[in-house]
Amino acid sequence: MADGVSELSALGRQHLELHEWVKKHPERGVLATPVAFMLDFYNGWNMPRHLYRGDRYKIWGKFPYDKGDHLIDNVFRLVWPGYEDASYLRNERGFVTPTPFGDLFDVITNRCPAEVLKQYSAVMLLSDVEMTPEVVRRLSAYVQAGGDLVTDAGRARALPAELTGVQFGPAAKGCLSHVLSRGETFDEQPYGYTVLSLVGARALAVNERGHPLITVHQADQGRVIVGAADYWMTDGLKYEVPEIVNLEPPYQLLRGIQSVLSGYFDSFNPVEVDPAGLNVHTCCYDGDPQRLLVGLINYDLFADWRGSVRVRLGAVASARELWKDRRLTVGERIELEVPAGDVAILEIRLK
Repeated sequence: MADGVSELSALGRQHLELHEWVKKHPERGVLATPVAFMLDFYNGWNMPRHLYRGDRYKIWGKFPYDKGDHLIDNVFRLVWPGYEDASYLRNERGFVTPTPFGDLFDVITNRCPAEVLKQYSAVMLLSDVEMTPEVVRRLSAYVQAGGDLVTDAGRARALPAELTGVQFGPAAKGCLSHVLSRGETFDEQPYGYTVLSLVGARALAVNERGHPLITVHQADQGRVIVGAADYWMTDGLKYEVPEIVNLEPPYQLLRGIQSVLSGYFDSFNPVEVDPAGLNVHTCCYDGDPQRLLVGLINYDLFADWRGSVRVRLGAVASARELWKDRRLTVGERIELEVPAGDVAILEIRLK
């Protein structure tokens, strides 16, 4: 496989991965959520702010976020843009958000049993997940059975070396990232990282010193993806006038890492919506992987959405908008309109 984002997209198995995932679950209709974010059981997670008190960035309602908590916040902002407004404003803003990769994600904890883990094609560890021997055993078995495990170097140290394909060196500092397959180079805010030596793994992104920032390693039937940057993020940011900063986080995902993770998450998406901006849910039917239900929510209250939907799982035989009870013209893309603040539900059958 080629280096970089194209390889990491292949890790998502592009169009075929979700199709295979659907075929494994013919017994029930499901909302397609092939990716899970794993938090520690004692994470104490709270939203960045909420309606009932003026302070911000607190877990358990009282303790300040640490860097790992800001990682959770940053990743949630990536996949659910604007989610940080939920439970703060006196409307639904933040609860219904655009989903650039589709609403493909569940949140689980490190006490998730093996029979639940196997339902996911990929699991990403967020924040300080306690890597007990039992958690390591379950995650190792998950990878060996075919799952993708995405983790930072701090958590990867607890995994067997034959899974990660890297050796862990000293801490270092960087200020660039370079995505190999796309040839993209990003100026970054200063960040700390762990120097990784490749022992079977492949680098997807590197920094100005050629040190790997993201690696991927084939391990039995699955893969382990390791991020070298400290919690995938920059060092603490110092704002020129901090008193006017609203909810800008004090740490940010590296831009190169955002580029790679965005391509990876998108590769699981069974549909492509153009232009972006809708909240997208894809449901699968009991015993019928050729039938899909796609929900499109236009959260913008002032602008209609006009665009198209492309199904990545195969050629479309027919499409019908259920609420309006009308057939849609099918081809490579399905053209339609979703009025401001409205919903369209498409029943799609594949050839």
